[in-house]
Amino acid sequence: MHRGKKHGAKTQAVSARWQALVRFAQLSSTEASLSARAARAVSTPNAERVRSSTPRKAKAEKHFGVTEKQFKRYYDEAQRRKGVTGDELLVLLERRLDNVVRRLGLARSIHGARQLVTHGHVTVNGRRVDIPSFHVRPGHVIGLSEKATALAAIDQAIEQSPILPPYLAFDPATKVGRFVRLPVRAAIPVNISERMGVGYYSR
Repeated sequence: MHRGKKHGAKTQAVSARWQALVRFAQLSSTEASLSARAARAVSTPNAERVRSSTPRKAKAEKHFGVTEKQFKRYYDEAQRRKGVTGDELLVLLERRLDNVVRRLGLARSIHGARQLVTHGHVTVNGRRVDIPSFHVRPGHVIGLSEKATALAAIDQAIEQSPILPPYLAFDPATKVGRFVRLPVRAAIPVNISERMGVGYYSR
């Protein structure tokens, strides 16, 4: 009889410990589930923002022919300016010399415009500038070297050039252009969101 009582008490103790372990496992599972939900709630908006901005950023890099490193540098500079970061970023990219040469119709692509610049065929205010990232300012006059003005490829590019943005002026007879004023976002002829890099770099 005494032995039976001992066995019964031992069985009850084992059962109690087992129930405690089950409750602990259930609580741990619940806490883990809640933690995972909280983590998703915090990270999902940011992850979605990054994913949605990445294609736009890549599109901008391709359009302006800049590298990831260059794009980040322009973004950092745009952030330091007083205006809307996305707008300021587009304006900075638009002011690159190779882009202005392309906009003036002197080349059919950004890569063609860059070649003209790096080969020394482009002048700014009468002086040769062979740096594609050179920032053009209002009042700057963009021309071509004597050799470049005779190139058939440039004549063809001018004939096929799109409508000139309002912040530029160009004389097809002399092949000389002028950067009239700083562009505003609405006047920049590019179908890219102003938030192209904001979501990506503001992680």
